[in-house]
Amino acid sequence: MFKVLVPVKRVVDYAVRVSPRSDGLDVDLAGVRMAMNPFDAIALEEAVRLKEAGYAGEIVAVSIGPADADETLRQALALGADRALRIDVPASPEPLQVARLLAALARSERVDLLLLGKQAIDDDANQVAQMCAGLLAWPQACFASKIRVGARWQVEREVDGGIETVEFELPAVISADLRLNTPRYVKLPAVMAARRKTVESLVPAALGIDIATLTHRLSVARPPARPAGIRVDSAAACVAAMVERGALGGHNPVKATAPPPFAPAARALVVGLNAQDGELPGLVAAAARLAGHVDVLDDGLRPDGLLAGAARRLCCAAPAPSIDALADWIAALARDYDCVIAAADSGGKDWLPRAAALDGAQAFSDVIGIAGADTLLRAIYAGDLIETVRNRQPRLWMTVRATAFRAIAGAHPLRIDQAGPATGASRVRVLGRQAQGGETLKDARALVAGGRPLGSAERFAAVLGPLAERLRGTLAASRAAVDAGYAPNSWQVGQTGQIVAPGVYVAAGISGAAQHVAGMRDSGLIVAINTDPDAPMMKLADIAWQADLFDAVPALCAALDARGVTIAGAAPDYSRCGPA
Repeated sequence: MFKVLVPVKRVVDYAVRVSPRSDGLDVDLAGVRMAMNPFDAIALEEAVRLKEAGYAGEIVAVSIGPADADETLRQALALGADRALRIDVPASPEPLQVARLLAALARSERVDLLLLGKQAIDDDANQVAQMCAGLLAWPQACFASKIRVGARWQVEREVDGGIETVEFELPAVISADLRLNTPRYVKLPAVMAARRKTVESLVPAALGIDIATLTHRLSVARPPARPAGIRVDSAAACVAAMVERGALGGHNPVKATAPPPFAPAARALVVGLNAQDGELPGLVAAAARLAGHVDVLDDGLRPDGLLAGAARRLCCAAPAPSIDALADWIAALARDYDCVIAAADSGGKDWLPRAAALDGAQAFSDVIGIAGADTLLRAIYAGDLIETVRNRQPRLWMTVRATAFRAIAGAHPLRIDQAGPATGASRVRVLGRQAQGGETLKDARALVAGGRPLGSAERFAAVLGPLAERLRGTLAASRAAVDAGYAPNSWQVGQTGQIVAPGVYVAAGISGAAQHVAGMRDSGLIVAINTDPDAPMMKLADIAWQADLFDAVPALCAALDARGVTIAGAAPDYSRCGPA
């Protein structure tokens, strides 16, 4: 049997909407209801199931924070953990320091499996698992939706565009995604028994770890509000409003002139090996805002025009065989750069934190703005808040929401052949990838997203597909629709899905939960169709139509046909689309 270490973090309850503190320097947590991080609860549930199945032996739950975290640890004991241990610090450290503490504890406890949630719902960093794996030199399987135990473990991972299956041996690090399981409810007798158990405590110095911070939070604020939308009462009025706002017709965005970089002498490396085509221009634009020299590393197969504004294109025909090999390689290449940038998608979030940890750096996730050579803006709390943070490190590592940066004009980069990573034994083997759907969400000019009211996978495609075809877009879905089996996970938009910003986003039967809005709030034009006039999505939308989607969507298709307007582009093919 193997030993499992499960970190559990005390966070604001997912149903609570937080606010900035009155001084604007931090989040106001006074009197706020707290709970176990939902992703950590899923990881703990999986560990308990592994023990119940006879695979796992001891389960050790650990939390890093002040004495208040003992409440979360006692909940972990009530849910099935055998021991509870708190590393005593006055406040939650940065992800790199958390990873260093957990890696040291994993060594001292001689654990075989580090099983944790993929991210905390407060800072939304999504880094600790990857950093732990890098520091321990263990294989990693992040964003796990299914685990199979054997001599070599197999994990199905939710990635942009489908499901990837990887294989590895213990010891290893696994991070849990939403669909791995549904945590059980804690029972009162177990709660009472947990109160009588001891919560062990130790300090970082006992593990030989210094938790000095490498970054500094400057401010916390609400994101800028969208201009007030309008209400319409018919398909014709909806189409007229879309035309008036320039959402229909040609779609040829004008590239911006690149502003002067904050650090003209700096060198930036954009890693585009895993990025989707639509992300590359935004990544180059973000890099050009920071540095005077921008190199792009990719496979060399995509049009040079996507990389306009970069100085050099490092073309690598031999991709890394695994995430750990890629992270090792990029960490070595980074020595020649002041900044390393990747897309804030499942690929970039998988390897970049690991590479940053190997470089001894605290990375920044989901960057949406650059205010200086060392000052960044990023989304936290599912996009409800924006933090401005300062970097105190010699090299900057970050994943960027490419949609937040407008493509820039510039010459095509000079092509240079780049040697790939050294080949050798890999800790993780990719067994295969199951693609789901057609055009990727981040490349789509228009998205038609559906929610649970669609009722079935067949109705989802039959009702929404014709509208997506007329808008020359593709289908997307809410988490509820994906969980119900109406759409594949690769269509999910939101904090736990994909972050998108198409020119047009039609939300049909989607109420607008915070985690969904976090994934699409930056869309050019938002059209909401809902029977509830007070649904959050109706208040967010630029055009809101109170109607039954089964009547409204066909009427909207007919109105578009009558006006003879569409978004320019090729029609999508839904013949291979559907839930896995």
